[in-house]
Amino acid sequence: MLTQLARAIILSTLICFPVWIAARVVIDIWRRRLGEATSMKRELLLGSFFLYALVVMSVTIVPLRMSMSRVPGSSDINVVPVVKSLKCIFAHRSGRQDPMMRLCVQNIVGNIFLFLPLGALLPLVSKKFRTLKSVMLVALISSVGIELAQLLFRLLGSVRSSDIDDVLLNTMGAFLGFIVYTMVKNVYVVRAAC
Repeated sequence: MLTQLARAIILSTLICFPVWIAARVVIDIWRRRLGEATSMKRELLLGSFFLYALVVMSVTIVPLRMSMSRVPGSSDINVVPVVKSLKCIFAHRSGRQDPMMRLCVQNIVGNIFLFLPLGALLPLVSKKFRTLKSVMLVALISSVGIELAQLLFRLLGSVRSSDIDDVLLNTMGAFLGFIVYTMVKNVYVVRAAC
């Protein structure tokens, strides 16, 4: 599974990142003709955000061989919040290390960490996203978009699951990322004032 994910990320990056760089060079040339300066710091930040977006798309949307070999089931679509995640964790609780429980916890933690960078990077990329409300809205819309894409890809044979819990966990991850951004910004402001 990790090998397939790594291949999807590398392939997406090899295809899309050169196009991104070419587009940014054209934009830079255009700005210079208009007499505007280009900030290398901003370009690096935008490039980092673009790479992050590629990783998210590769992990969540790109069809993987392993997901195409599964048989679709009704359990792959969850519209009831929280219940499935709680059942997954507590149904497999036993005295020994249960692999299913570990998978449930990995899914929960993975969905939170997947969107944590979004909450931290969005405010850095644009002043429009320096409020918790705006970051949460982008995270919610992005996560719902991913889940809808996964649902649509089911029609093409990919058996990715669509889960409302993923939306909630992704949004929580963006919230935590925004908290990290705020804490780091406050430390930086305090140190700059000293």
